[in-house]
Amino acid sequence: RFSTWLCVALIVYSTTQIVFRDMAALYLHANVGNPDGLMPELIMWIIFTASAVFQLSLAPTTFLNFCFVTGVEEYVKKDIIEEVLEEKGSIFDQGRPL
Repeated sequence: RFSTWLCVALIVYSTTQIVFRDMAALYLHANVGNPDGLMPELIMWIIFTASAVFQLSLAPTTFLNFCFVTGVEEYVKKDIIEEVLEEKGSIFDQGRPL
């Protein structure tokens, strides 16, 4: 969950705080602190943003499954599952398929 929200935060922060500012400075020919570092900074942050977007769009169904599993696993009572498995035995021991 944290990596997903970090990707979202990176996209929001970098586009609103860095990329738009640098693009506006280039477009308006504004006087910036370090004109020589403007273009490398812009390219670097565009690459960071693109990689975060790529990570989020890589496998949306996998991401949704991950969110579901991490949300549900907190509510699983493992001691009850272990008790049922000890009482009934594993389904693999009985030769039945799932």
